[in-house]
Amino acid sequence: MITITSLPPDDTFNRYLRFQMERFFSQELNRLSYHNCLVKIVDNVPIGIIVAYHGKNSLDLDEPIRAHVRKITGKEPVLDPEADATDFYVDTLSVNPKFGGQGFGTELLQSAIDYANAQGYPTVSLNVEETNVKARKLYERLGFSYKKTITINDHEYHYLVKQI
Repeated sequence: MITITSLPPDDTFNRYLRFQMERFFSQELNRLSYHNCLVKIVDNVPIGIIVAYHGKNSLDLDEPIRAHVRKITGKEPVLDPEADATDFYVDTLSVNPKFGGQGFGTELLQSAIDYANAQGYPTVSLNVEETNVKARKLYERLGFSYKKTITINDHEYHYLVKQI
C-alpha cells in the first residue's frame, strides 16, 4: 500500500480530488469511467451512483489509476483484488444521505443486477464492511449471500454474491 505523505491543504486537495474524479469519469477505460456508472437523478440533481463492471476486467480498468499513482508517487501501487473474475462486480453504491431511505440505493442496485442479467452474467458480487449491518440487510433482501471475507486496503469486507 502507498501512503501519500505530503498533501495540499484541504480545499486544494478537495478541488484536486474532484478534478481527478471528473477526469477518470470522462475516460473510456477505467473502473470509474462513465461506461461503468449509473447515476440516479431527481429533479435534475444527481443523488446517487453505482459503479459496476465485470471482475475479469478489473486489472485493465485499474491501469489508469495505477499509472496516475505511479506518476505522483514514483512507486508501483498495489491494488487489492476486489472481485472474482467470474462475477459482474458492484464496485461502488452511494446515495447522498439527504436522499437516504427512499429506495434509491435499491433502485440503483437493481438496475445493475438487471444490466448484468441482460448481458448474460451468471453472478453479481459486491463487498460490504463487516460493520455495515444496514447495507448488508439490503443486499441480502435482494438475494445476495455471503461467499467469503476479503481484505481491501487493510480492511475486512464480506464478499456477497447473487446468482442471476
